[in-house]
Amino acid sequence: MDSITVGLGALISLSSGLLGAAAFWFKIKNSVEILNVKLCNIEKENSEIKRDNEKDAIVIHQRIANVKQEVEKNREKSDASLEEIKKDMAEMKIEIIKAIGDLKR
Repeated sequence: MDSITVGLGALISLSSGLLGAAAFWFKIKNSVEILNVKLCNIEKENSEIKRDNEKDAIVIHQRIANVKQEVEKNREKSDASLEEIKKDMAEMKIEIIKAIGDLKR
């Protein structure tokens, strides 16, 4: 009877230990799966952010190129206007000199 009791106690201890180990293994397994899902989501978000950053960089470079073109156009217009003003001033200077010459006569 004592040996059956010891054997029964050992069997109960062993089975509760196995159940505890199985429960621990399933808990760890589920935790690892949850962490894998979270990691996959983070990697996906990271790749989307990189893709968005690349698109933003392309848009920024296009805008910079457009601004450079506008600046160049404005520079050409301002150079042309400046040349026109210089030409007009030279003509006015000649007219003033002629008018002074006519007044002296």
